[in-house]
Amino acid sequence: MKTISRPRLAWLAGAFLVAGVLAGWWWLGRAPSANQMLAWLPEGDGPTVYVDFALLRRTGLLDRLAGDAAMAEEDYRAFIGATGFDFRKDLDAALVRWREDATLLVLAGRFDQKRLEQYAQTQGGRCVNGLCSLEAATPGRRISFVRLGRGVLALATAGDAMAAGMISKDNRTPAPDAPLSSAWLMLPKASLRSTAGLPAGLSAFLEALGGAERAVLLPRPTQAGVDLVLEAPCTSPAVAGRVADRLTKATSLLKSLLSREGKEPARDDLSGVLTAGTFRGDGAVVRGFWPLPKEFLDKLSGEAANPD
Repeated sequence: MKTISRPRLAWLAGAFLVAGVLAGWWWLGRAPSANQMLAWLPEGDGPTVYVDFALLRRTGLLDRLAGDAAMAEEDYRAFIGATGFDFRKDLDAALVRWREDATLLVLAGRFDQKRLEQYAQTQGGRCVNGLCSLEAATPGRRISFVRLGRGVLALATAGDAMAAGMISKDNRTPAPDAPLSSAWLMLPKASLRSTAGLPAGLSAFLEALGGAERAVLLPRPTQAGVDLVLEAPCTSPAVAGRVADRLTKATSLLKSLLSREGKEPARDDLSGVLTAGTFRGDGAVVRGFWPLPKEFLDKLSGEAANPD
């Protein structure tokens, strides 16, 4: 067997070490996964949304949806000037959870911690050991934020001025696996029972989901455009079948109500989307599909770009 000379062995060991350091640096520099973000949240459920902003930016959708509207806001331009942070180019991913006592966010991207802290202090806030707190626009609420690591920020709005401190990489909070999608909304079981303040059509669909363990909504490209997909796991195939049947009946009822009022489902609003839904039980999971017409998406992006 041919032996490796000492110089070559030393060179190989050095190359291996350098490769390991570079791999580690690459891994640490990656945006955290949605599953990691979920685990860092504290105990307590609530509607949760995830968006892969880096993908939206690469596809050009981010500028289309929010670019012009964001820069039209004087306060936002002042915020960019003070902190150097512009979500259109600096935010890579965001996970948001709404709870009764707080709104919690895990943000991945590029942040200048020193400038963020200076901004908080110029707004009358204070920073202690890296955790900053300042008054929110909503009376009785405080905004707090703290750096979780390289390129990761925890942020919260709550009555508790230290709420961002509840979000931690030391947390190992159990959570359902995140959907394999660049954007999704997850509604826990409790949210399916609370539909106050929602449009009647949407409220009816959420009530029809009663019996599901949770509901996940996510966009999925198709040959015809984009579908909004529902995945709602249930305790058994029988329960899934009943939920799918209620969703189908709710769709038919909405069509009948529109017909009685002499209206047709409009392709550019929610009525056109909801009345086109189809549902089925797939084992113990309810699956639903709502085609999103181009007219609806165009109107949605127009409203996002011109909120007034």
